[in-house]
Amino acid sequence: MKENLSKCPFCGGDDMVTVDIEQADDGLREAFIGCCSCGAKGPSTFQGEEKAVERWNTRAYTVPKHRLAEVLTEKDRRNIGDALFRGDIHVEYVLPLHAAPGGIYLSAGWEDLAAQLEDMDEDQVKAIFYDRGFAWIAQAQEYADGESWLCSFRQIGGWVIMGSYATVGNIKLKEDGKFYSCSVYGGIEKAFIVWGKTYKLAIARAINEQRRYFEGEVEKARQKEAKE
Repeated sequence: MKENLSKCPFCGGDDMVTVDIEQADDGLREAFIGCCSCGAKGPSTFQGEEKAVERWNTRAYTVPKHRLAEVLTEKDRRNIGDALFRGDIHVEYVLPLHAAPGGIYLSAGWEDLAAQLEDMDEDQVKAIFYDRGFAWIAQAQEYADGESWLCSFRQIGGWVIMGSYATVGNIKLKEDGKFYSCSVYGGIEKAFIVWGKTYKLAIARAINEQRRYFEGEVEKARQKEAKE
């Protein structure tokens, strides 16, 4: 069996097994390939083991070139902290989806991410992960188990940053309408989730998220002043 199977596209391992499950309600048998090293699950089929092997081998995904320890150095962590805290952004998690943990259980930031995505509608999820990522999230929501969520995260790949930034109010403008000052409400924060193919792209999107919010509040103050 092993010589007929491609390596796992998530961890690069070659320790795979065929899982064959009989459906209690209709007697059909579901088959798929599973990786014993990281817990990844291949596409399932009701057409037998041979079809499950074919589907495992013909996926268009390659083994990720980097893992967390190889990509995110201590210097990288400092760069992330410096970039985001300069923008008054509090970081809760920086998650490399391509290196989501093995096994069938979610943990730490991955669990929080799955919980927040469950509460989002289709447009909100697409705004973060675009159409391709939305398809994988929809699949995880359908099966609603830890293994499906982790498999979907690995398929999406890239990096997610979860955090929050302080809200603003009492905005003062100069005579020409430009921003002058504001009050910052650290106890009232807006949560955000952003995704990027690289962690640097995710950082840029997190900064832009906060900037769009701030500029939107300034524009509201400008329009209010114009009406008065």
